Amino acid sequence: MISACGSDDDEPNCSTAWASELQTESDLIVEASQEFGMSPNATTCEAYKDAYQVYINAIKPYGNCNALTGANKQEWEDAVEEAEQAVAAIDCSTY
Repeated sequence: MISACGSDDDEPNCSTAWASELQTESDLIVEASQEFGMSPNATTCEAYKDAYQVYINAIKPYGNCNALTGANKQEWEDAVEEAEQAVAAIDCSTY
């Protein structure tokens, strides 16, 4: 079963396949993580941090899906906020 968020083309597809829709962003995190792991420096750290922020920004619209209500919506919002705080806490100036 596929549910839709609405008719606006800017809305995300709220199907259960959202993870595949964000595959590019997810792949960027993996690549940046590997680069940072192999060569930890300010540049690779910033690329890693940026990749995570791109993913967070891409996933945010899914919080508007009709399937997220009540406690589920609050958990979603809390998880996104926690992820944003974690990314903001990455200090690349130490490399």
